[in-house]
Amino acid sequence: MSLNHFILKQDERIADAIRPRDVSSVIQPEWLAGEGLRQLVEMNLQFPIMESKNVVYVDMIENPVLFVSDPFKVLLEKVSPQSLFRPAGMIDQRRMRQATYWLALPPRVDCLSIHSEFHPTGTIKRLIIDADKVGNRPILQIAGLREKVIVINLALAEGILRRGFTGIKLVKVEKASEMERLSMPLS
Repeated sequence: MSLNHFILKQDERIADAIRPRDVSSVIQPEWLAGEGLRQLVEMNLQFPIMESKNVVYVDMIENPVLFVSDPFKVLLEKVSPQSLFRPAGMIDQRRMRQATYWLALPPRVDCLSIHSEFHPTGTIKRLIIDADKVGNRPILQIAGLREKVIVINLALAEGILRRGFTGIKLVKVEKASEMERLSMPLS
């Protein structure tokens, strides 16, 4: 019996959510995996935030990279000690305030089902994961996609909901069923 999994997303309904500027010019995509991680370890990450009338300090910033608040990081570290975290200061120059967030790098796992569907551009159209490849990992980033997709298990989803974090949305993920796996052509 397999448990439910969810895509971890930032809740876009929060219009004034904190948004760091210039992240893409500082953090190169290739630094987020493999040998490039050494670059991140040596960096002092500081980002000014976009001006907003009422900045809401949400617990998760999804783009352009995954940043999480300190309380959210504590939970993720408990359930996924293999995830990497780097501190990043978010600076509100107008209000002279700085908040600490954490660049979060969950393990990348190749767990796409062969039943997943893609748009002609190569982006995901219908995401289906292979639960056997996910295993019992509480959080992971799906490898092999153009976009960043973070998946969490039911236990972590319940932990997030119990703690009342702000700005997080969970979307149920489709999984290849036992019947689909059994009916796959042998190669």
